Amino acid sequence: MNDIRKIALASIGYGFVDPKYLPEGADEYYLRNVQNRHASLTAALGHDPATLSRLTRALYTMYALESGIMFNGCALARADHQQADATEQDGKLRAIYESQCWLELAMDGTVLAANRNFLTSMGYTEAQVIGRHHRLFCTAEETRSGAYAEFWAKLRAGEFVQGEFVRISRAGKAIDLQATYSPVIGFDGTPVKIVKCATDVTAMRRSQRIEADNAQRFRDEADRR
Repeated sequence: MNDIRKIALASIGYGFVDPKYLPEGADEYYLRNVQNRHASLTAALGHDPATLSRLTRALYTMYALESGIMFNGCALARADHQQADATEQDGKLRAIYESQCWLELAMDGTVLAANRNFLTSMGYTEAQVIGRHHRLFCTAEETRSGAYAEFWAKLRAGEFVQGEFVRISRAGKAIDLQATYSPVIGFDGTPVKIVKCATDVTAMRRSQRIEADNAQRFRDEADRR
């Protein structure tokens, strides 16, 4: 029963009544079905917390009705509160999704999804990147480097990676991205995919380089006088 309670509380805060009211075999039934179905939901909807919360509530309620297990009122109230929090969080995520470059990668590096901002910055269509490896956006030299191997080793270990990265567009131009690569952790505690959230700072960096070049030219001219 402790394992089952951990599963419930880890997802949306449900609690159970006294175990003595459980029907015979309910432990095994819950453990098998809730683990499998909720793991699938989490993997599929990790980017959409509001929907995940609603479906998780429906999943637990359905099994409660089928098995005769009752949830206490406080737990349901917590679930409602957390669903409201999830809706707010969903709004924040959507704002980020609409304003920044967003890329989703499988653990083997293949592209699962890309938003309009990322595609525009890189000069690709969605069909041209889905299923392709992340190295599509890197130089051949970088993909052969130890730094690139370490980059993926950290992500597969569940570590966040952030910084400024130079990526290559479809036209072969260097694109400066200030990015965070965030592993999405699945139900079993291991990463299931990577979400990249980035800001295209190419224009800003180009402007800074021009200003630096102009300043250096003025200094050189002053030295020659």
